[in-house]
Amino acid sequence: EYDYEPVRRPWYTYALDNPDKIILTPPNLDVGGAGYVVSISYAVKSPFYPTMVVSMDVTMGFLYKLLIDSMPLCAMSYVKCFIMNNRGYLVSHPGLMDPNSSGPIEQQHITHKESMIAIDMLNHKGFVTKRLCNNFYDKTIQRFYEFNTSLTNVLSNVVSGDHCVHYYIAAIPGTNAFIGLVNASCSVGAFCPCSMVDRLCLNCNRMEQTECGCPCECSSELYECHN
Repeated sequence: EYDYEPVRRPWYTYALDNPDKIILTPPNLDVGGAGYVVSISYAVKSPFYPTMVVSMDVTMGFLYKLLIDSMPLCAMSYVKCFIMNNRGYLVSHPGLMDPNSSGPIEQQHITHKESMIAIDMLNHKGFVTKRLCNNFYDKTIQRFYEFNTSLTNVLSNVVSGDHCVHYYIAAIPGTNAFIGLVNASCSVGAFCPCSMVDRLCLNCNRMEQTECGCPCECSSELYECHN
């Protein structure tokens, strides 16, 4: 890839924007031909030289095996374990490893793969915030999620009722990521409204904090991005 510019890659920019945190970047196609890899990066600061970012790539299979080895419960048929970053994009999930799946690998969000959990998490006050900002490059308004990496306890179902799907999620200390466990004894039909053909929001005139919706974009208005 002749136009490869490391300083524009998410693993680099996320590390600069999140000092003192180890950054896990969702799967992307390796420019060197190694398939889909997850980047792990960290910004190194010093008063004697400019800030540098060190990074390494691991394959999705290696990371998922590490997850199962660390938590053997994840290998059970009715249990799913996942890792997501602070924007809700999946770093590791069994749905990304399924050889029979024909869906995309990159930019898979918790709202795509675990809609019921995403709907429930929006009811945890102080854990997730829906935000928007203006992208001047392509003249769009980007809607996205921001999860609180300062979480100190384990969260689980907040909506009361007789659930056949239970989940637990916790922040991974020192990183921008969360680890989650889903215990499902049945299949549920919950979903978050998403466009199936592009990234356009289905309703650009409405954005409620407790209503689930996939990350999306609308036509541009003057909003300013905040890091």
